[in-house]
Amino acid sequence: MKLKYHNQGDVIYQVENYRLRYSGNKFADVELIIFPEDNSYLFNYNIDDKELPQELRIGSSNDSTLLQKLGLDVYTYENFKTKEEVLQGAIDLIS
Repeated sequence: MKLKYHNQGDVIYQVENYRLRYSGNKFADVELIIFPEDNSYLFNYNIDDKELPQELRIGSSNDSTLLQKLGLDVYTYENFKTKEEVLQGAIDLIS
């Protein structure tokens, strides 16, 4: 799919919202972002746990500083190609 935009940097994307439950309780909100033109995905998250430091409660799969701090592979989290991959990445990161 190739769409024509009027301005450089314009992009169209789809947003899907999910919730992650942990041990039966709501634990996090996950916002899945889908870019249909290049068939890629990323996610943002917000964890409902006041005991976690603020910098860990809110984040994104394309936040390389956070991923490195957590010892995760930055390349893996920045290159999701399917919805299943990005949702599994969100579960793995948040859990």
